[in-house]
Amino acid sequence: MKFSFQFVIAFLTACITGAIFYLVFRFSSLPVFVIVSLLWFAVLTFFYLAFQEKRKDHTLLLTLSTALSSLLLFSIIDHSGLRIFFAVFVSLLLGILFGFRENDTLPLGYARRPFRRFAMMVWVFNAYAFFSCLFAIGVLFQSEWPRGLEFVLVPSAGIIGALIAGEIWKMYVKGEEKIFLFWRAITGLFIAQIFWSIRLLPFGYMVSGVLLTWLWYMLQMLIRFHLREPGIVWKKQLPFLIGSGLVFLFLFIFYIRWI
Repeated sequence: MKFSFQFVIAFLTACITGAIFYLVFRFSSLPVFVIVSLLWFAVLTFFYLAFQEKRKDHTLLLTLSTALSSLLLFSIIDHSGLRIFFAVFVSLLLGILFGFRENDTLPLGYARRPFRRFAMMVWVFNAYAFFSCLFAIGVLFQSEWPRGLEFVLVPSAGIIGALIAGEIWKMYVKGEEKIFLFWRAITGLFIAQIFWSIRLLPFGYMVSGVLLTWLWYMLQMLIRFHLREPGIVWKKQLPFLIGSGLVFLFLFIFYIRWI
């Protein structure tokens, strides 16, 4: 019964998510957006609390932040075909989030590892969505709010990067809150500075979000390894860092559109 109940909730979550995006797409108005968003958050909260067996890494914050970030990213996508693809993608994403089951026959650490990795990638997606939205606000409203806009967007990027990085570290590392707070502050300052720098480059907000998310991901990953034993093993991380640099070069040469 628990098995079937869980997958019924997952299926309903995916269907309701698709309906929410259809309503937002069909009725493009702020009141509809606010009402539908609040209704969606309430339904997701109810479904989350309806679980009789909660996982350690599946938090309500992860569920609601994914819903909020996907709605914000959906609102800044212009192409209708891309919007449809994105709506289907997020519907499947939330369905999997509610339908993923641990393997009870394996030790607890091994059983949680697949979902922990999936949850980590969902957090990365949330970071990209929030960063892209901040870049979009800077592009769309710079002329209307030129003076105070930077003092809102730059700290917001740092706070978002620090909070999401901390949620990922909690899934992998058991440590004191003071240690997490220190490294969150370091991450927030780094991301705020990088956000301010990328904002000055002639990139679109979607591409800027990719660049900032990539740098943020590498930073939080290295800090996560630093917090765990035996620390950062550079021989193992060197291929990833070199590969990331090559991909960055590929993006600069073949993908990014200069204005």
